[in-house]
This record gives sequence, structure tokens and C-alpha cells, in this order.
Amino acid sequence: MSSQIFRDLTQVTVRKYHAKKSSAAVPSPKIASANPSQSLEDIALNFFIKVYAPSSPSAWLTYLESVLSNANNRPSLSAVLAPAIAIFSHEQKRPSLMHIARKYYLAAITETSLGLTSIQHAVKDSTLMSINLLTLFEARAFQGRSSPTDWTIHIEGAVELIRLRGNDQFKSVLGQALFLDTVNNIRTSCAQRRIALPAPIMDLLQTLLQNDSPPLSYGLLEIGVGNVVDNIIELVARMQAGAVYDKNYTAVIIEGRLLDSQVTELCRQLWNIQAYSVLPTDISVVWRYNGLAHEYENPQSARLWNLLRMLRLYLNKWVCRAYKKADFEQEEKEGKLLGIDPDFQHIPETAVANTTRMAEDILSSVPYFANLILSESSSSSSMSSTVRWLIWPLSVVAVSPLSPVSMQSHARDCLRRLGEGMGLVQGVEIINMLDNSETLEDWYASNANVHWKKGSLLMCWL
Repeated sequence: MSSQIFRDLTQVTVRKYHAKKSSAAVPSPKIASANPSQSLEDIALNFFIKVYAPSSPSAWLTYLESVLSNANNRPSLSAVLAPAIAIFSHEQKRPSLMHIARKYYLAAITETSLGLTSIQHAVKDSTLMSINLLTLFEARAFQGRSSPTDWTIHIEGAVELIRLRGNDQFKSVLGQALFLDTVNNIRTSCAQRRIALPAPIMDLLQTLLQNDSPPLSYGLLEIGVGNVVDNIIELVARMQAGAVYDKNYTAVIIEGRLLDSQVTELCRQLWNIQAYSVLPTDISVVWRYNGLAHEYENPQSARLWNLLRMLRLYLNKWVCRAYKKADFEQEEKEGKLLGIDPDFQHIPETAVANTTRMAEDILSSVPYFANLILSESSSSSSMSSTVRWLIWPLSVVAVSPLSPVSMQSHARDCLRRLGEGMGLVQGVEIINMLDNSETLEDWYASNANVHWKKGSLLMCWL
């Protein structure tokens, strides 16, 4: 029954692409070092494995090269080539290559659907790898101002798949990495739709966490971040109209402050593991806000720092908003907020102070990323992917109602430079929307797991 559900979902996308393009036979490239005589497929595949995968937050991609050599448990080659060519097309600024990537995507859906005809095949690592590769393509191919239907469809299928795989998927490093990467995609989808994680996913996460040691492919800090994000997504779901926290502003304040303290603790733990340096002030550098800049151990560390900062920006905004609504109702009733600690009267000042600090730290990370992409010693392609991790943090600062106006303006300036100067389409689109006073809440941006889905709490950064 579960495999039938997923096959039914994927058929929606199959019909759509059949209507757009005719399917063509696709060759089977070999993994080899790129040279001018190689095919597009070979070059894109090598770029994907050698350049993109090592810098991706999807840990399982580092196993891809060895997995492809295993004939018994490797993903659909078409599923690998679809995102590989799509990413290569973007990095080389050759959009004409996307029609080739789409042909592989269509072939991959057909092949993956065939693999779901039996439970034995459905629970293999290779099947889940193919699904995750399809979601990666969809994130890259997705055009900003519309609903990411195909991506959401495959996320729903992935939920069924990891439920079927059960506890056996935790027995290997690759299985754990695939599970956690899939869960991050599910988190993104749930946050974007403002719903809680499905109960079977929460149960599997608890099973994984009950082991005597952390998962082999994941650290305790990352697990802590994931737990807090799950709780934040749950808070968002409860805040929706008609939900349990709708108009229960006291509950939002209490839970929001608790979550903010947990994120603060994660920042402390991250500092002990991957502290960053504050560079001497230099107001002559265009990327710097008030001359400030940080230096990080690596791009992944900078990305994780900014993720925690963004979580605090969101939480402080929600807490402050709930306080103001509760305070307004109190004035109307000429009474006092019941059950609220006296120190809650300082919430607005505290929220502004926290927001200012987090926004300043995000802006201070910009020179680090900018230096990476401008460095002659770095691969322009890999650094271009890395700088995408700035798109969402900057957009959050740019629209933060509690951030100083000077910080909002600097964030917009940086987005404009990233978009117009460095060719990041999402940066241009965000700026256009801001310039037209359009809301970001109904826009979904895919930079990648930055695929950023705007209006979402957590992005799977590709």
C-alpha cells in the first residue's frame, strides 16, 4: 500500500513532464577526470562528485562515488545526472543545459517508480538515494514565484519510504546519513507548510537518539540543533489560526523564550567547538557593516552559526509580537497579564537587543563568504554554491522588523551585490520583491538542502 501511494504521487510529475518534453534515451556515462573530449554527462558527473558533494551539507553525498561502483545498491544513474547537470548548468551559467537535465529527471522518475514495485526494492539505500537526488533536482529547477509542487510530492513520498525502512536503516553510516538528510528535507517542507513533523518521523528520531552513542554520521551538536528546530516547527504549527496557541499569547511567550534559551545554549556549545575570530575593524571594505567582519574555520561552520542566529531572530520576533498583542488585550481589559512573570515587561527591549546582536553577526559573516568566492585560489563553482548560504540569512535581516534600519539597508545592499554582481538569481528576485514592497512569506526560493523556501523556518541548504 505504501509503495503504491508513492508511485501514485510520482505519476503526477511524470505526466507533467511528458506533456512538456518527449523522453529521450539517455546514455550511461563513466566516472572519469574531466577533459575537453568528455561528454557533458561525464563532466557534470565529475563536477557533482568532486566539487559539489564535498561542500554540500548532505553528508551522504560524500559516499556517492563509492556507491555508484556498487552494482547491487546504487541509485538510478539518471537520478544522479539530473541534479548534476542542473547544478553544472547553473554554475556555468548555461541555462540551455536544463532541458538535458529534465530528460534525465523524467527517466529517473520512471526508473525509481519501477524500483518501488516491491517492498524489498523500496527499502534499499539506493531507492532513498534516488528520491533525495530527485528532490535536489527539483530544488535547483524550481522557479521562485510559484508553489514547489514536485518537491513537496517527493518529500511526502520520502516520509513513507523512511517509515518503511524502519530501524534497520540505522545499522550503517550511510543509512543514518540518508535518514538524517531526508529528515532535514521533511523539516523544510513542514516548516514551509507550517505543520508539525509526522509522528512516524518523530518516533524514528527518538529511536535514533536513544542509542548509547550519537549516530556515526552525525554529531551531538547537530542532533541538538535538529531537536530545537523540530520544536520550533511545532510552535509555528500551534500558532496558526484555530490551533492550540492561536491567541494564547502567554503560551507563545513562554515557549518562545524557552526555545531561545536552548538556541543560546547551542551557540555556547558551538563556540567551544568552532569559535570564530573577530577581525580588526576596517570601514573601507564594501562588504563590511560598520567595518565588522568574522573569520570562520570553514564555510560549514559559518553556515551553522548563521542558522542558529536566524532561529533566534525568528523566535525573538514571535515573542515580541505575542507580547505586544497580549499587552494590547490587557489594556482593553484594564487588567494584568495572568501567569506572566514580572520580568516579562522587558521583553520588547530584550528582543530588540537580541535581534540587533544576531543581525550584526550575520552581516559580519558576509565578508568571509565574499572573500571565498572572490579568492583566486578557490574553485569559483564550489564557492558560488557556498555563497548561496548567505541568501536566506540576509533576506531575514533585510525584513526583520526589530533590526536597525541601517542593518536592513546593508543586508539589501549585500543581496543586490550577490544578485547583480555575482549572478545569484535568488538575490535579484528578493531585492525586486523588497523594492516593490511585496511580502516574502508567499515566496519560495530554492537555493538549496540555500534550496531556501521563503516563508520557511528551516531551509535545507543545498
